[in-house]
Amino acid sequence: LRILFADRPYWWIHLTDHYESSKTPHLEQFPLTCETGPGSPSGHAMVSAAVWFIFLIGLENDLFLKSVPKLGWVTYAVFLTLVAISRLYIAAHFPHQVLLGVISGILLALLLRNVAVENCTTIFFISTSVILILAAFLVSTVIQLTGLDPHWSFSVAEKYCQRPEWIHLSTTPFATYFRGIGVILSLGLCVLLKSPAVSNRRFLTNFQKLAVSFVNLVISKLLFSIPVHTLSLTLFYWSFFALNFLSTLIYVVIIPRLIAALFI
Repeated sequence: LRILFADRPYWWIHLTDHYESSKTPHLEQFPLTCETGPGSPSGHAMVSAAVWFIFLIGLENDLFLKSVPKLGWVTYAVFLTLVAISRLYIAAHFPHQVLLGVISGILLALLLRNVAVENCTTIFFISTSVILILAAFLVSTVIQLTGLDPHWSFSVAEKYCQRPEWIHLSTTPFATYFRGIGVILSLGLCVLLKSPAVSNRRFLTNFQKLAVSFVNLVISKLLFSIPVHTLSLTLFYWSFFALNFLSTLIYVVIIPRLIAALFI
């Protein structure tokens, strides 16, 4: 749940009573400005904070360090600051929203840092997906019962975005749910298939891991350049689910097995 139903700067300036109509400031918009979900917390700040926090902590185990060097944490802080500034610059977030995103990301990393994917069962992934589906349905129902529109932010974003082609359906709250459910269910299938990337029975060499990373990066760019069905939100959500389910299967099962077979 994007907790506070918070506005984004690029549409807030048109809705607030703070300015007289003749004195409404002009905010420059960019191709990444017109995200359609509520603005709090910042998802970019949260994911960046969580992923790179876990990466730095992981260096301790991989490099047998007692602690991450100070330079690592300084770089981490600078990186998050740049992410935050970029989100503010394109008028996608307010300062408190990116700050909340960073804090949420660090807390999420601390909560999940010791969770090993290879130790999770397929039942765990299926159960998690079911919980997410029920949670999404419950949240949507509660919002509608209170007389609010679950897609209110999409309507506002569509109205105040300067260029229709900049509207990003993938940033709606329910798109995030469908993406997460697709990835989680796919990971459950990957565990069932005993993928080299998640199975503790087989490890790739460092060279193979590097090759997998490079190939997956290229394939990711190709896959997510495919136009997703946008005639209706429902069809978009299910298309988005399918794309993330299949892409995860490719990244985690097909490519690692192919690389392992080619570079023995």
